[in-house]
Amino acid sequence: MNTITNNQFIEKFKTELVNASDQNYLIENEIEQIKYFTMTRNTEFAPNPFRSYNNNSTNSVFDLSNLGNKNPIVDAFHHYLRFEEVSSSEIQHLNRDAIHLGTQLAQYFTWLKDLKAKNEATKVKIKSNLNLEQRMLALYYLGLDLNKYDDTKTSKILSQVLNYNQDNIRKNLSQLYINSPKNKVRKTSNFEKIIKLFEDQQFAAIKKRIEDDMNSL
Repeated sequence: MNTITNNQFIEKFKTELVNASDQNYLIENEIEQIKYFTMTRNTEFAPNPFRSYNNNSTNSVFDLSNLGNKNPIVDAFHHYLRFEEVSSSEIQHLNRDAIHLGTQLAQYFTWLKDLKAKNEATKVKIKSNLNLEQRMLALYYLGLDLNKYDDTKTSKILSQVLNYNQDNIRKNLSQLYINSPKNKVRKTSNFEKIIKLFEDQQFAAIKKRIEDDMNSL
C-alpha cells in the first residue's frame, strides 16, 4: 500500500476505524459513498436555506456536505485517478483549493481500496485442531444434553453441524456421559485438550467439572 502523508480524509478515517464494530462495513461503505459523491454533480454554490439543491451529503466518514459547488473537486478527483498528477493544463483552470481537495479525495479513495484488498488477502479461515470426540465433549460441557434423543436421528443432525461422518458421531454419542475404562471419548487426552477452551473465569464451573471427571478416571 502506498504511503500517503498529511491526508485529512485518511487521518479522520483511521480514528473512526479504531472504534468501528464492523471495520469491513465501514471501509466498503466509505468507498461506495465516495463513488456516489463523485458521480453526481451540482451547479450552484451559494447556500440557500429555502432550497434543497445540495447533493453533497453522504452517509460517510468524510464530510463535504457544506462544500457548495463540488464540480471542480470532482474534476480534480477524476483527473488524479487517471493520471496520478495535477500539473496538467487540463485542470489548471481550477482553483488551488479544488485541486488540493480533489487530489486528497482521490488518494483517500485509492488508499481505501488498497486497505480493503489487504484485509481480504489476510483473512484466514479459523481451523479447529479438535477432533470429533473433543468437539462433542466440548458441546456436552456447554450444556448440550442429547441423552434424551434417538442417537441415529441426533447423529444425522450433528453430522451437518460438525461436518463429520454420521456413523462416527452416533458411536460417540453413547460415550459422552459416563466415565469407564474402555470409553474412547471420555479419556485423559481429550479432557486435557478441551479444558484449555474453558480458561476464561466465566467458565470456571465447567472447568471444575472437567477436572473432576478427568481425576475420576
